[in-house]
Amino acid sequence: MAIFVSMLEFFQTGAFGSLRLKMPRRQIEEIVGPPDDYGILSRKERRRYKEEDHWKYSGVWVYGSNGDNGIPGSVQLFFDEQHSLWYILIDYLYKCLPSGGEKMQIDPWILHPGLSLEEARATLTQSQLRYHTRQDPFYEGIVHLVLETGVVLYFDVEAKEESRSTGIQRLYFPDTMKDFYDEAGNMLPRKRPKGGAKTGK
Repeated sequence: MAIFVSMLEFFQTGAFGSLRLKMPRRQIEEIVGPPDDYGILSRKERRRYKEEDHWKYSGVWVYGSNGDNGIPGSVQLFFDEQHSLWYILIDYLYKCLPSGGEKMQIDPWILHPGLSLEEARATLTQSQLRYHTRQDPFYEGIVHLVLETGVVLYFDVEAKEESRSTGIQRLYFPDTMKDFYDEAGNMLPRKRPKGGAKTGK
């Protein structure tokens, strides 16, 4: 039986259906079932575990794989060294609605391919969801909408790749890039490496 995931509730509370950050991997397996796909293990890990058990020890579980359209699963759950959930990524939103395959029934709320930054801002404001806007620290033309709960919507406002359109690209939780900004959301100056570039002289 599939779990139900409301994107509106996720934005409001940070709860991804029945799943919560720091939840043990085994508990997630009991709730959702085994993943449709998983991240490749290191060479050392592949030698340590039987091939049929690789998915149990992978750092990434993927739900919603669909070979028919060539789009990998859009829901990716990341686990830390203690096998607890620490990060959720929903990718490929520029191509498709969020999908967790047969094991996750997702109500996308505002999420759809082509969702613009302006449309998202207007809907979040109308829904009384607090957020702030910031520039990506690495890429020009990338803008984040960061909700108070820590959910981050990732927008490309000037897509340069022919395979991608402008608008929503992905979302992730929690905010793993907050250390690049001050409390007001302004980008902090980058520190220069000490000593400068080494030469052969």
